[in-house]
Order: sequence, then structure tokens, then C-alpha cells
Amino acid sequence: MVQKNTKLPGELRRSRSDRRLLPKRLMLTMLRALKLTRRLEDRIERKLYRQGKILGGAYVSRGQEAISVGSVVAFDDGDILCPSHRDMGVYLMRGMTPARILGHYLGRRTGPSRGRDGNIHTGDLELRLISFISHLADTLPVAAGVGLASRIQRLQRVVGVYFGDGASSRGDFHEGLNLAAVWKLPVVFICNNNQYAYSTPLHKTMAVPGVAERALGYGFPTLSVDGNDVIEVYRVTREAVERARSGGGPTLIEARTFRMTGHSAHDDASYVPPELFREWEKKDPIDRLERLLLENRSVTRREVEAIESEIEREIDEAQADAERAAYPEPESALTDVYASPPYHCPAPPWRAEEESPAPRIESLSPAPLEPIREVAADASGDASEAPPRGGQTATYLEGIRSALWEEMEADERVFLLGEDIATYGGAFRVTRGLLDRFGPERVIDTPIAESGIVGAAIGAALAGLRPVVEMQFIDFISCAFDQLTNFAAKSRYRWGAAIPIVVRGPCGGGVNGGPFHSQNVESFFMNTPGLKIVAPSTAADARGLLKAAIRDDDPVLYFEHKYLYRRVRGTLLEGDGVVPIGQAVRRREGRDVSILTYGAMVYRALDAAAELASDGIEVEVLDLRTLRPLDVDAILESVARTSRVILLHEACLTGGIGGELAAIIAEHAFEYLDAPVRRIAAIDTPVPYSRPLEDYFLPAVADIVRVARELVRY
Repeated sequence: MVQKNTKLPGELRRSRSDRRLLPKRLMLTMLRALKLTRRLEDRIERKLYRQGKILGGAYVSRGQEAISVGSVVAFDDGDILCPSHRDMGVYLMRGMTPARILGHYLGRRTGPSRGRDGNIHTGDLELRLISFISHLADTLPVAAGVGLASRIQRLQRVVGVYFGDGASSRGDFHEGLNLAAVWKLPVVFICNNNQYAYSTPLHKTMAVPGVAERALGYGFPTLSVDGNDVIEVYRVTREAVERARSGGGPTLIEARTFRMTGHSAHDDASYVPPELFREWEKKDPIDRLERLLLENRSVTRREVEAIESEIEREIDEAQADAERAAYPEPESALTDVYASPPYHCPAPPWRAEEESPAPRIESLSPAPLEPIREVAADASGDASEAPPRGGQTATYLEGIRSALWEEMEADERVFLLGEDIATYGGAFRVTRGLLDRFGPERVIDTPIAESGIVGAAIGAALAGLRPVVEMQFIDFISCAFDQLTNFAAKSRYRWGAAIPIVVRGPCGGGVNGGPFHSQNVESFFMNTPGLKIVAPSTAADARGLLKAAIRDDDPVLYFEHKYLYRRVRGTLLEGDGVVPIGQAVRRREGRDVSILTYGAMVYRALDAAAELASDGIEVEVLDLRTLRPLDVDAILESVARTSRVILLHEACLTGGIGGELAAIIAEHAFEYLDAPVRRIAAIDTPVPYSRPLEDYFLPAVADIVRVARELVRY
């Protein structure tokens, strides 16, 4: 409930600090932290930024330092915190040194991001700090995921997450709060309500007095406190932390304050009425605590001056250390995009000091040949309770279930979350039986909240688990685009944090699902470094690639084609059956034309190849299996062998992966070509529903046959 004495902005409740003091040592610690935060940010904004030594933006917390300082000391050392961009006190109190922070702002390799990010966009898992990103409110579902991990791991660990009033207008705010409420997670939500979202005042962003009222509908305590009273912030936060640790669930604390600067160092805040600055200057949190301690003789003026002198020396030394530190080597920009060295980015050829030699295609090993020996399976019926194992026959869907089952048996860190996956077993029954086998802590039904679900998976991964998210239809992954492309994909590069999550779901057409249940979305993510993308075409690969994805230390998107679920059947690989990510495979040998494809289109390519063989045209079919990273060696070797190539995919033509493949071939295998590279793909429209329209939309066997004949005649 919101405390009844919550007032409108600027009319904050009366402090109790004059009635109950905290232990002297704690209050002196907070006073020093407040002054260190203020002085360090002054150095950043008023000196280094104005000298041009800090590029981009500088966002400071002048006037609202009491929120970060008062709250951070209320958490235990083992708790995990997710600060935002006006929470410098959290970083300092958790042990990130001023020298390291200034190295970060100055873009030096001594900073926690080693020059990869700026402002205070960073984290450190050893300090139990999770980095935020510029997309506000993204860390709220992530914090819920950390809280979920605490419950699964049976740890008495609480997570605190910070955000501003502006962030409460975003969907991830609501999805994060709802997940924490429904699952009764140990999360403390701390809102820095400084009354302005950039230049927009509070009354223009919400129709209620504040964020605490906005959160009332989620069924857990919300309260509003004086954010300029560091002692009151501490007390309220400590109560919320103790409540969370004892199993009482989440709390939202709205700390009302005022931003005594512009949004960033470049902003003069001319839109703020001057009288507001004058009013809130009298409520300065540092002056307030210092005055209280002096009045109560907890500290002397000489002791305060000694603290200030010590802080000034510390910051001077930190700046000197940071400025002496080297910049990162330019080539280091290529590293740490992925966990495995083979997946680090290659240096761009136009940056080479001398002309880069073309790959020696004749020295490349051909992709292994694995012909498909699958037969049509009954398109009806559900998967059995116990999935097939290695060496047994299975449908494509059963191959996926087998991988989930076996990986959950082998690794207790693996768990599943998604809509309707537990009791119901998933929209396509892929997860049927897993709830009974592994229980509700590892097979978790979620609200309809794709961004929140993926955010929670990210948080759980940061806490040491290996989540597998099911999208009911892969089309709905667009709702989680921000979490995937900005949080999951960039975390390792920005601050060295692994995000080992898998997001899987049914893609593709052929089932008359219409525009929102039939898309192939791989092109949405192909331009995002840090993600891996796989698309199996057989039952064995469905099992083997999913196993590899779950064990991978990077975020993996696993696109399973729903048309194949019960229409193909094959023998699962013996034993563990892992299929390495990044390796293509030949499904048919040929000498005249290469078809590069993946997913359900593999079968259309094979049907076309069989028809062309009757004309004496031998077609090679290369199943890419992994779309990022591509098996470039296998692609070039196939093109060199046949000298003619068709790029076939079910996604729409424009912007599809075929364009990237064509560029690779043009750059590295142009001299081997005897004919133009040809693309065959879906037409550039949304996926239509009616059968004749969808049949026209999708690439057909006849299309492939016609283009192949044209290439041979060229």
C-alpha cells in the first residue's frame, strides 16, 4: 500500500531523522560517501567534461545522492544490485574505486568496460553490480530474474534495482513488477523520482501523484519517502530488504527528490522554474546530514573538513592514475563479442596494412556429407511422455524434447520458462511431461510478457543459471527485441558478463498461420553482434543443436520450424549427439549447382535436386544449420566446386540472409563463378493466411528447378 501521508511532488513527508539517529559509525560512513559522490561527479561534470576529456554525456546525481548512498548500505554484501545512471553512490560503496570509474569515463583500458562504453554504463559481477543500459527500465525484469535465481538456488539473496520516474512509463517497468509480484521474489525496486524525465515534468507523464501510486495494482507494498533524507532512505530500504529476505516478496520505494542539474552536462535545465531550484537547494541531502551530525555532536567541524580534504586528495590521485593509464589497443575492439575465440570478429579487410589475400578455397575441407534419410511422420498426435534417446527414431519435435530432457537431467542449472509451457506443455506440446519430471521450479509458466520473460532469463543467467525461454510463436520475439539486442548481445563486450540463455520457438509458414504466426525472423537479428542463431532441419540436428545452444556461454536464438515438428522423422545421433554451432553440412553432393539453405527449405531444395537429376543436372545442397556465425569455409568450398549457386530462404527476399551470402561469395569466390548468384526467397509481403496466397508467397520447388536450369544454361 502507499503510505497515506504521501504528498504531491515537492511536499514530502516529514523526516524522522531528528527522532532516531543511526549508529555514529554508519552515519559517518554515509556522510563520507555522500561527499565523495558529490565531489567525484563534480570532477566529472564540471572539470573533465568541460575540458573535453570526457566525450559523449555526463549524467550526475547532484541533489539526489542520498538515495543511492542511503539504500546501498541497507543491503548485505552478498546481495546483487542493479544501479542506474544517477546512482554513483552505489558503485562507490560497493567497492568500485574513483580511479577505475574515472578510467571508465576517460575511455582508458583501466576502466571496467576497457573503453567499450561510457558514462557510468558498467557493472562488475565480483562486486555484485549488474550494468544498466540506456534503454530505461530494462533492468527491472533482469532484477526479477536474479530474484528468481535466488529462489531456485535456495539462497537468502536479495536484489535491488534502481530506476527513474521516467522509466516507469515503459512496459518493462510493468512487466518487471508483475513478474516479481506473481512469483513473490526478493526484489526491492528503488525509484529515484527527481520530478523530470529529461525536460518533461512528472505531471505530463502520469495521471497519478507519483510512481508509488502507479505501482499499486501489483499487490505488494509501495511507499513514498523523502529521498533527500539519507537516514530515512536507509531505514525504509532496510525494512524492505529484511522483508524480501524473509520471503515476504518485493517492495517498491519511491524516493522523492529533485535533480539539481540538467539531464546531462550539456543541458542547462532552462525549462525548470528557477524557484524550484531555490526551494530544493534548501533541502540538500549532504547539508542536511552534516547539520544533523554537528547538532548532535556526532562529528566536529574539524572532522568534516578532514573528510573533505581526504576526499579531494583521493580524487586528485584517482584522476592522475586514470589519465596516466593507456588507451585500449584499437584491435582490442574485435575481442570479447563471443565467448569462444573462433567467434571473435575478423579484422575488416579495408583496415589491413597490406592487401589481405583471398582465402585459398582449394585448401578448404569440404563440409561433411549427411544425407537426410527421414520419412514423413503422422502430422497429428502429441509427443510421448518419455522422449527418444540417442540412436532411436524421433520426430523433429521429439528431438527438441529429447534435448531439453537430457540437458535438464545432466545440469541442474538448466530451467525453462515461457507461456503455457508447464501444465499445458506448450502450444505445440514441445515441453509436455517436463513439469512432472522436473517440477515447477524448473518448468515455469509465465505471464504474457515476452520482454519481461527474456529480461528475467538474462538476470537468472547473470546469477549462474542456464535458462531456456520458449516463445509461443517466434513472431512474438519482436516484443523482446530490446532485451536481446541491447542487453543480452552486448553485455560480454561492454562489461565482460556472460549471458548463457537460449530463446527458442516455432517459426515459419506452410501451416496457414497468417501474418503473426508464420514469420521467419532471423534477419531481425543477423546484424546484432553477440547473438548466435541456429536453424535445424532434421530431428538429429534439432536435438544436437539445442544441446549445443544450452551449453554455449553466449545468447543463442534457436529457430525451430513448426512445419517440420511432426512431418519429418529420423534417427537421433548416438550418445550425447551434440551438433557443433557454426558447422554446415552437405545433404546432397553435386557438381553443377550449389543450393545454400536451411530449415524447412532444405526439403524443397532436395525435392528440386531430385527432379533436376532426371535431366542430368547434379545439385549440391548445403544445409547451413547455423546462421550466425556462418560456416564461411563450407560455403566457399561448395561454390568453388559447382561454380553456380542458388541462395534459398523462406524469409522475405529484401534484407534476407541471401544478400549477406551473396556478398561473401562476391568478395571471396568471384573468380570461381560461371553464372550470377541467384536468390530465391519469399515475396516481400506479410505472410498471407489463405492457402493459395501462402503457396504463392513461399518459394516453390518449381521456382528452384527453373532457376537452376537457367544457371546451367548461362
